[in-house]
Amino acid sequence: MLYNTLEDNGVRPEKVLRKAGLAGAEWNAPAAVTALFAAAHPYFTESVPCDIDTDQDDDSASDYDS
Repeated sequence: MLYNTLEDNGVRPEKVLRKAGLAGAEWNAPAAVTALFAAAHPYFTESVPCDIDTDQDDDSASDYDS
């Protein structure tokens, strides 16, 4: 997902890793994931669609509190 997000926005993931001093690192190494996430973060949408209606009244929302 991070690779695709970067590539879709014209950023080469390999360059991100090289710039972070992680050239040759595995993409799933913790430091690499952190660097890729930081680079991809600006391209994420503001909100994630969800199927929970946030305009519910308090009575129906209380069903989820128990």
